[in-house]
Amino acid sequence: MEVNKNGVFLNGKLYPIEGTCNHQDFAGIGVALPDKINWYKLKLLKEMGSNGYRCSHHPPTPELLDMCDSLGFMVVDENRFLSGSDEGLNDLKAMLYRDRNHPSIFMWCLENEEWIQGTVTGTRILETLVATTHKIDPTRPTTAAMNHARNNGGYADVLDVVGYNYGDKQLAYVKDKEAHPDRVIFCTEGTSFVSTRGEYETNWEKGYTSNSIIVKPDWGPYPGEDWADIVKYPYLGGLYVWTGFDYRSEPTPFAWPCVSSHFGIMDICGFPKDGYYAYKSAWTNEPVVHIFPHWNWPGKEGDSIKVHCYTNCDEVELFLNGKSQGKKKAEPYKKLIWPVIYKPGKLEAKGYKAGKLVTKDVVETTSTPAQVALNSDVNVLKADGCDVAVIRVAIKDEKGRVVPTASNLVKFSIEGPGKIIGTGNGNPTSHEPDKANQRMAFNGYCMVLVQSEKKQGEIRLKAVSDAIKVDEVIIKVE
Repeated sequence: MEVNKNGVFLNGKLYPIEGTCNHQDFAGIGVALPDKINWYKLKLLKEMGSNGYRCSHHPPTPELLDMCDSLGFMVVDENRFLSGSDEGLNDLKAMLYRDRNHPSIFMWCLENEEWIQGTVTGTRILETLVATTHKIDPTRPTTAAMNHARNNGGYADVLDVVGYNYGDKQLAYVKDKEAHPDRVIFCTEGTSFVSTRGEYETNWEKGYTSNSIIVKPDWGPYPGEDWADIVKYPYLGGLYVWTGFDYRSEPTPFAWPCVSSHFGIMDICGFPKDGYYAYKSAWTNEPVVHIFPHWNWPGKEGDSIKVHCYTNCDEVELFLNGKSQGKKKAEPYKKLIWPVIYKPGKLEAKGYKAGKLVTKDVVETTSTPAQVALNSDVNVLKADGCDVAVIRVAIKDEKGRVVPTASNLVKFSIEGPGKIIGTGNGNPTSHEPDKANQRMAFNGYCMVLVQSEKKQGEIRLKAVSDAIKVDEVIIKVE
């Protein structure tokens, strides 16, 4: 793998990084993740089309790097502090010696958004870190994730690769490339689109942000639009989107009672938000059409509601109850929007490539909650006391459609050689205990994690909710 002034290349071919920044945490269990959960998160990113993982902002558990090696992720391994002290250098050396034999790592990031970027003091510290890194690992380039002062104090000149956080602002990375044509540039961080899964009206009292509009911050575009620069300017090398998943803290643009961020392409449980499909459209060859919002809006009959669509098709035609709302030509990496007069029923979007129907998406008005539905990611667990089943819980109506506004309390009971180690629902303002045998659904979904014990047998997990049909899942432990 090579990173040069023309971009990122793998085996001599241009290979832009389709990446995400990620903290090491997950719903229900905090930062002490069983290996299975790290694997589960990487699998979700891979299904979206991602090939890159940036460790934000500290070295990851080594087991995660083993997984990235096997899955083919291109990893930016990251030093925690810009520090030339003995302690700071020892931390850097520990990361380098521990991780340098992982083939997934293609760059070392020596710091993130330190305030002394672009200063003489910062440059001197960075020179020490770069020299230390080159001595221990001369095979990989160094970078720093910079959000300011990129051309001051000789700071950028010390690096092999100049990392741009939010360089799309006034096309800073393009202007710098024109001024410094030999500079090797990479987009270490971008986007920062905030949204709350399943929400389409920003509610400052509840701490929810809409998936349909940019609320705050003002330094990032809509999901997927950031990729247009990578295609137009291949020398940028790729992008790490902030972030793959929601995480505890930084509940921008809110404060308390929010307890987690809204930045994720997926929520903290791994349930996709609408922006997920913008990246799936950009990063995969699979035909994608995804429309939103949901179509449960009692009391808004006759009002105009904007229907949004992420797609990689040439054209999309939208129908409401079988009546066409118009066909639109798609513009790469931008969403389509139709104003539609609300009437309950069925929204259907049909995607065409070269005039041929290739995929479609349907959103329907649902009835009230009628059943709990469990879906485990595995049917068998190892009897090692460590393996975990991720069980997604959906609240559905009598026709089996997920009720997109459901908030039912779901109670769990378990029998056999396993235990519940955590629950979650992706609600950034939820103060429910993660360690519990129950969880409220949030916009139709919640989740429970079940870990095996060190004996064989059969786990039976049952989910009940008042006045609706129960469900049970059986998992073998071998």
